[in-house]
Amino acid sequence: MQDNTSKSRLNGIRFLRQFFFFLFFLVYMDILVITYVPPLDDSLFDNNYRLPSGQELVMLPFYLEHIKAVSKNIHESKTIAFIGASPTYGIKIKKSENTYPYAYKKAFNKISPSNSRNLVVYNISANGFLLSDQYYILKKIIFDADIFFIQLNYHTFNPATLNSTKIRYPELPEKLQVSVSSDEAKLLDKRPTPFLATNFYIQNILKKYWAFYREKDRLASTIFNENPELYFYHLYEKYFLKAKAGEQLDKIFTPFIELTPAQQMIIVKRYNKISHFKINDSNSEISFLNKILELLKNNKKKAAFFLAPVNVGAINDFELIDWNEYKQNVSVISEHIKKDSFLFLDYNRTQPLPEEYFFDISHTLDNGGEYFGDILFKDTKDYVLSFTP
Repeated sequence: MQDNTSKSRLNGIRFLRQFFFFLFFLVYMDILVITYVPPLDDSLFDNNYRLPSGQELVMLPFYLEHIKAVSKNIHESKTIAFIGASPTYGIKIKKSENTYPYAYKKAFNKISPSNSRNLVVYNISANGFLLSDQYYILKKIIFDADIFFIQLNYHTFNPATLNSTKIRYPELPEKLQVSVSSDEAKLLDKRPTPFLATNFYIQNILKKYWAFYREKDRLASTIFNENPELYFYHLYEKYFLKAKAGEQLDKIFTPFIELTPAQQMIIVKRYNKISHFKINDSNSEISFLNKILELLKNNKKKAAFFLAPVNVGAINDFELIDWNEYKQNVSVISEHIKKDSFLFLDYNRTQPLPEEYFFDISHTLDNGGEYFGDILFKDTKDYVLSFTP
């Protein structure tokens, strides 16, 4: 009996020792984070016009909170939010001032320099965003901008692509603390957000009082200089896939027409797999396009939708797109947008960008980003300037 009592006391002492050590470790880690992790500088978001490369999803919640804070303090200004994927982010654009949103802002400055301070522009884009991802971002900031520019990718409407990927970042709604309804969950093959979303409440408490929890994703991406998943994939790609030198195109910023024939064929084969399809209303991109339109309409927001420019010269040379099929598909997209009186712009058939402005089929280089931002502004300036906050 006495031995059992002694063992219980020892187990209790051991438990308390471990508990206080664990508590001390948590407090120590928080002190280190508070002391050595610098707070985010607003200039990171105000002057760069895109999220840090490789850390887009890590920094996105901080960026949206920054937009929300700024929107509360600005008066008599027009706030434009560009929500898009890799073309708008500018994955082949070296200087952020040549991305579509920044180029748009520069074009506004040229025409109306006295009013340039009254136009605030944000670039809320990341590589691979589908319309489902863009929808949840829009839900998060619908009250924080006056006008939205929504970038569409022609090839992401391909049903074959969507069957395997209906949302590129399934963790995004929870990361942004945005609810997923039952009908949205069916489209995405996800579980809907519970009626009492206690996890959102708990997350807010943890972020408020636990510095390590609040900064854990940013710490990880800082250590690896990019999203940890990307870092380890790049290691795997380098040492196990052993890609040939000509196939590693990530760090090349050369016009498509100046690439080697082997590099061109890699790009052409990739795009050819996703360029032929027929849109119908069961398409999940169309479903989320309608949800975006409904959200904008219900909140009385102005919006312009534009198809990302594609390299028409290369497409014609390699016969990558059936233009009659393209016309039919785009007409489906256009009908959904125009029925709610929103703008829809597609330059690929009427005013295609020169071939030397593209790195591949759908991503512009710096000169292309600046050129496209300029023509986009010329065609929407009346729509934007007519808006009074």
